[in-house]
Amino acid sequence: MVAAFLALAFPFGPAQWEALQADTQRRMEAHPQSAWAKQAHIDTTVAFGTTVMNDLTAKPMDKYPKALALYRVALSLDPDQPEAKANSEMIIGIYESLGRPVPTGS
Repeated sequence: MVAAFLALAFPFGPAQWEALQADTQRRMEAHPQSAWAKQAHIDTTVAFGTTVMNDLTAKPMDKYPKALALYRVALSLDPDQPEAKANSEMIIGIYESLGRPVPTGS
């Protein structure tokens, strides 16, 4: 929910979200005991994934693997993150319905 709000409240492009996500990752790594830093990184990563997934200028073959990789990062930190879980399941379902292999990398 917070990630969806972030993506709507701050209509950054993918480049801005990438920079913000890298910053929150550095902060989380610098303060591994900080629940706030971890949650900020999760929320930013999910918002970045949602921005990538909804990018109308990007080709599906480029945006869906990137978005899925970002959702997987968020889920590795919080397996119950609802937006990451729902959107990654949707992307996986699209690949499966097309009979295509699901991307595994980042």
